[in-house]
Amino acid sequence: MNMYGEFEIETFQLGRDQWHACFRSKDRSKPIVVDGIALGVINLGFAWPTQDAALKDAQSYIERMAGRRIST
Repeated sequence: MNMYGEFEIETFQLGRDQWHACFRSKDRSKPIVVDGIALGVINLGFAWPTQDAALKDAQSYIERMAGRRIST
């Protein structure tokens, strides 16, 4: 598990060289709220060739979402 700001990022492999990532609030009792919609976990729908690439994509996604009223 990797921490990034107020979020936990989990990377996992689904097939050879197909790394994925999901993230959730560090405080698992709080959902992530994006544009007024509460979500427990956000799964990114991309497959990356390395674990590091999946992690960096999740971090980038969190940064991009900061402008769209993402909160925990």
